[in-house]
Amino acid sequence: MGLQQNFILAWRNLWRNPGRTGALIAAIAVGLWAGVMTVGLVNGMYEQRIDYVIHSELGHLQIHHPEFNEERDIEYGIHDRASVELYLSRADSVIGYAPRTYADGMLRSAATTGGVRIHGIDPARETRVTILDEMLVEGEMPASTQRNPLLLGQVLAEEHGIELGHRMVLTFEDLAGDIVSASFTVQGIYQSRSKDSDKTRVYVLSEDLNRLLGREDLTHEIAVRLTDAAQAGAFAKDLQIRFPDTDVKTWDQLSPEIKIMIDYGGISLVVITVIIMLALSFGILNTMLMSLFERKREIGMLLSIGMSRGRVFWMMITESMVLTLAGGVLGVGLALLAVTYFASEGLSLAMFSEGLAKIGWDSLVFPFVTFQDFRLIVVIVIVMTLLSSLYPALKAFHINPLEASKDL
Repeated sequence: MGLQQNFILAWRNLWRNPGRTGALIAAIAVGLWAGVMTVGLVNGMYEQRIDYVIHSELGHLQIHHPEFNEERDIEYGIHDRASVELYLSRADSVIGYAPRTYADGMLRSAATTGGVRIHGIDPARETRVTILDEMLVEGEMPASTQRNPLLLGQVLAEEHGIELGHRMVLTFEDLAGDIVSASFTVQGIYQSRSKDSDKTRVYVLSEDLNRLLGREDLTHEIAVRLTDAAQAGAFAKDLQIRFPDTDVKTWDQLSPEIKIMIDYGGISLVVITVIIMLALSFGILNTMLMSLFERKREIGMLLSIGMSRGRVFWMMITESMVLTLAGGVLGVGLALLAVTYFASEGLSLAMFSEGLAKIGWDSLVFPFVTFQDFRLIVVIVIVMTLLSSLYPALKAFHINPLEASKDL
């Protein structure tokens, strides 16, 4: 008997009990639909998070003094900054680079006082690397036409009761170890996806911050945006060789949580699919055992007239595979339609928006599933189906024709 005939016979045998078979096919379809949608949602959230972190702050790579990331001391500026910037300005693979200066201090308003991280930036260069200008909800980017302009987060502005044009005082330690204070004018208010970040981060002009720190050519960090993210590793190695007195790190090295997402993304796919298929396997196992019980005499007669036990074994396996295939095709087809729709329209998680905002995640997700994801899902489904059908198939293999004929 050919493969096609085996599948046709298995399909007919399954529909001897249409209610049970239909319910299990529906369960498999819903389970796989939910699994593929979950995988797509996780992929979309991870991809958006990675993309946002790169374009909102990190860039594709960053350059520091070798000891800056460990000590966070303001005295550790980049060696030979001018040569580094000259090389970056001439590199074809570089879209833009943004020099930055940092200081930790206190922000004081008429209402309250709080600790902040002060970012000194060059707005023209910063917007070629990050989307800081797109985060503005009021006002405009700091400009040198204003005296000591300041950009702060919306959460911080609400806490201090601050509006555009109000003045705030920043207090911090300069390079000489002295405490300095200066008044800044709020020129813009921004809102990022992370409320915690908005509460502790303010932006000023690097020239203003450097003047107050006591060193006008100071740069703690240079963030770089490349034409292709895949070039980040090779470009970082080249920079490290050219400028050995610096510390060059790619975006995945700078953000440990992103590295974890990449490393464990595939594992989460396997875990989700296995859990769903494990639950469905019990349904397949139960269905095949019930079918075996109902057809025990029939199988005994087939063995009596000469059908080999191997044929009986593979008949049960084939029925399990056909059952899973029917539900799988339906479930994956529905999931593909859903993923395609939400990939363009987005899937709203507005009910969780407050919690997501606290950790910097977007509430509108664009799910997607790769070919590798589908391939892995298919492999897991086949393996789990075979495992769940082995016991009924072995039971059928060991049926005694004489005993089977006496059971009914």
